[in-house]
Amino acid sequence: MENNNMAVNELITPYLDLNLIKAGAGAGKTYHIQKTLTDWICQGKVKADRILAVTFTNAAANEMQERIRLALIQKGLHEESKLLQQSSISTIHGFGLSLIERFAFEKGSSPEPKQLTEAEQRILISKALSDVEDLDPILRRLPYWDYKLKRGKDFISASEQLKNDLLATISSLLNLGGKIHSNNFSCLIEQALESVRNIYGKGLSKEDTLNTSLMKAVQVIQNKYTLEQLIEEWGSNSPTRSFVETIFDVTSDKIQDDWKLWTKLQSIETAPKIFNKKTGEPKHEDTSLAFDVWAAADKLKVHPGPLNKALDKIAMLLNSAKLALGEYQEGKNSSGLIDFNDMVTLSEQLMKEEQYLSEMKSQYDCLIIDEFQDTNPLQFALLWAFQKVGIPTLIVGDVKQSIMGFQGADKRLFESLLKQNSDCSSELTSNWRSTNEVMGFVNKLGDKLFKEQYQELTPRAEIDSELDPVVIVNFNPELWGSKASKNKRGYSSEGAFAIVPEIKALLDSGKKITDKVTGLKRKIRPNDIAVLGKTHNDLNRFASALRQVGIQPQIKESGWFESNSIKELFYALSYIADPRDQHALLYLKVLRDPNAHLQDIFSDYLKQDKPRAFEFIEVEALNELSRQLKFSSIKHLVQRCIDDLGLWDKFAEINEAQNNQQQRSNLLKLIHLVDVFEKSDSSSLKAQGVYGKGLSSFLIWLKVNQEDFDQQPDINGDNHNAVALSTWYASKGLEWPIVVVLGLEKEVNITLPHISVQYNSEKDVDEMLENAFTQIITSFDDSETKQKFIDKLLPFEQDTLKNLTYVVMTRAREQLILPWFETDKPNTMQNYVNRINLNKYSYKTAQYFDDSSANVTENESMKKVGRINLIPQKIPRPVPANISPTDLASNVIQNDLADKLGEFVSLDYGAIVNLDCLANHQANEVGSWIHQCYQVLITRPEIKERLFVKLPVINANQELKDQLIVQVEKFKTWLNQNWSVSSYRTELAMLSVMDNGATLSGILDLLVETNEGYWIIDHKTDGKNDDKQFKHHLPQLLAYAKHIVLNKPVIGVAVNWVREGRLTTLHLGKNN
Repeated sequence: MENNNMAVNELITPYLDLNLIKAGAGAGKTYHIQKTLTDWICQGKVKADRILAVTFTNAAANEMQERIRLALIQKGLHEESKLLQQSSISTIHGFGLSLIERFAFEKGSSPEPKQLTEAEQRILISKALSDVEDLDPILRRLPYWDYKLKRGKDFISASEQLKNDLLATISSLLNLGGKIHSNNFSCLIEQALESVRNIYGKGLSKEDTLNTSLMKAVQVIQNKYTLEQLIEEWGSNSPTRSFVETIFDVTSDKIQDDWKLWTKLQSIETAPKIFNKKTGEPKHEDTSLAFDVWAAADKLKVHPGPLNKALDKIAMLLNSAKLALGEYQEGKNSSGLIDFNDMVTLSEQLMKEEQYLSEMKSQYDCLIIDEFQDTNPLQFALLWAFQKVGIPTLIVGDVKQSIMGFQGADKRLFESLLKQNSDCSSELTSNWRSTNEVMGFVNKLGDKLFKEQYQELTPRAEIDSELDPVVIVNFNPELWGSKASKNKRGYSSEGAFAIVPEIKALLDSGKKITDKVTGLKRKIRPNDIAVLGKTHNDLNRFASALRQVGIQPQIKESGWFESNSIKELFYALSYIADPRDQHALLYLKVLRDPNAHLQDIFSDYLKQDKPRAFEFIEVEALNELSRQLKFSSIKHLVQRCIDDLGLWDKFAEINEAQNNQQQRSNLLKLIHLVDVFEKSDSSSLKAQGVYGKGLSSFLIWLKVNQEDFDQQPDINGDNHNAVALSTWYASKGLEWPIVVVLGLEKEVNITLPHISVQYNSEKDVDEMLENAFTQIITSFDDSETKQKFIDKLLPFEQDTLKNLTYVVMTRAREQLILPWFETDKPNTMQNYVNRINLNKYSYKTAQYFDDSSANVTENESMKKVGRINLIPQKIPRPVPANISPTDLASNVIQNDLADKLGEFVSLDYGAIVNLDCLANHQANEVGSWIHQCYQVLITRPEIKERLFVKLPVINANQELKDQLIVQVEKFKTWLNQNWSVSSYRTELAMLSVMDNGATLSGILDLLVETNEGYWIIDHKTDGKNDDKQFKHHLPQLLAYAKHIVLNKPVIGVAVNWVREGRLTTLHLGKNN
């Protein structure tokens, strides 16, 4: 009974100048705010129309206002409930906008400013970046700033990397408000530079001394040995061979600023021919020379050079970001636009003027700030101004749930306030969400995560659950590996298929949960279950596994713009807007006719007499709509186009394989976007490069905003029969009876550059705001230096991970399901959860679900009730419209060509090309230049001078030109003598339709015709030319060989290694 009284008492906070309320997950903070405000109104301390309350979503603001209104009505305060409508309960941005509009006349600005959406803001900032002429010199020296092409699955160009860093810098600067436009921007830069100097360390050696020391150590070796001799003497393994090769790559110029070269000369852990690893004893007469180089190179960590380069890069990013923001600001001002940052920045600047602040003070009796841990410095500065002038303030938040740092939120503001005002703070101590057993687990975990800072919450939900509070689904390491192998399944790719059976078993069990609304027991429904994952890729894999057992997922999926229904409609509208667009008509015909082959259609098109045209049944209907273009609205044209193409009927039948319901929803979204476009402000459209409000402009607008529009509508919505899938971050503030937490084994990864807001002082909150700056930590080549910076960042990332762990583990009311793939990595959720005794909780062994066991024939339709799948059905994998040869790399060698693969033959044709002089250029640029040289020198050598004029970088190097000319001549001579070549075709575009209907497209570097058949040759400028590298390129060549249509067979494939003047060949035979 005593505990109940405590719970009642903590529902109301007294009316004081400042109240800081700490509210853990499920502690009922919204209810606390509602009860407190209602009590203040009842006592006459606050008038219902004089409340200033700020939260961070419109939904939360509306919920707060509605709860207070109902509470006032229940107390019979009907007049006050009406007055509440005149109070200011909104988001921070909504409140800022109201201030700007209120004082627009005094400031000479528009009383109805035109607002940019977040998507429009991103587009305009990107456009501003491209308009800054001062960035041109930076773009020309991208390798100097360590921006180089990244290949593979994380492919990103050098310029795109620079753009991303600048956008991140701009985002951080925007959180500082007016500081970026002040005359003290140089101080911001200096603060950023000094913070990096402090981490790097001040006890640095002299640059010249270190450079000279390394150069001397290297020269001793260079003078005594040749490369070949030293490889023989020391090169026992890959690290030592790389070390030796680097020694002979050293020049006095490279020593000055090539820090990667320095790292290649640093100490080697294992060098058997140089020293004994166990004893350290020398194994070579010149071991001391190697030690001298290592000792000199290891001093890179105290070399001022890498620091100076990092400081230059930081200053470059900050200055460039400021220039881009200036362009962006001018663009907004000229069009009368404001963005979300302006709503806070401009209002914060307004409140610095006493007359405006005094006027606002007279309007309010109290200030309420909810979810305070999600506040950024600029937002806090605006709100704190009201507290400082004497408006009684109630601040509610939870430092433990601060996870939005990537959006600029900063928990240190709340932590600083709590330290400064400990006498004004209190904490809610009850939990109204979860069962006693779940809260027992959460309290133990909270104590391990936050130690003495954690307040144990008393469970008061009074839920009597049939479910085990915590279920560990254990993945046996003898059966499961991180990735799939011969003897083990891959947890990352297949783990979902072992977790889904647990969900299906729950749904089939007949067990009941307590309904949150009614308080009554009922059977578990799919929407009672949530699956929380770190990334969207994790969730997409899980969604596929759910679908295979007939359970619908509720998930936000991308791919709207590339969906079949939108592609058909977009190409049709493109043709209506411009009937000359035969490209759109070509793609539309292929999309409309599953039996149409792109190559055949295009061949028929080329055979026509000019003017050529694609003819099929829908063209006349589209022509008629095109004739109506000037007299019809966009919405009318879109709806007519959908009808004339029969898209509603095409996607009418509920068929899971075709996902027709999703396609119809996608069409509805496009119709809605027509309304959005037509209501868009012309100034905003103009700033995006979109002029006018016609159909062509609408299509351009869709393309410009493609990234922001790409999320497909959720067809399940609030459907009871869909399992909710959410990221860890998006789950904050939500709850479900049963929660599955994926990714416990995923480790925190700190990537550099790291850009964030920092403070020179964290003692006083006002000093914090005054001394806020943008910190940029770049990457360093020296591993010890890099680790020093990562260690500096790690505590913040670990705190965020602890908070994420707390957030996801507190979403469940009755049961937590924790997939457990054991890892020894320290910075994981699993490591934190493992700190408590898990033996008392339920353990299950993961059982893999194999969909091949489902007893469903190919022709058997899926029985359905609404959207529930009663019988699992195999879902055919969708066929992509276009495939590149590299997409086939995983299976080409396994097809019918596999039987014919012979031995690789490697041979010299006698002429090398030294491409080291192009090392400062991007690899894809160099490759393109060499391909152009081969194309002209093989087929049109008489115009070689015109070729080199078009390639100024190569033209400036006579030695390189001569080498290329000689190499191509010898290359052709060898081919003619050994293969009896009858013709050469270069840079040949290939287009072929595969058996599954997909189009395979690519470019053949060289097609050589002989009497027996064709050889396909790829030119490569790789530094390596061994069999392993040839195997890497082989799948692409085999894909070309299998699918190209020629009058003779492809009898072989080859790679021409340009650097070495070598050819590696593989003979396929005549009947491939």
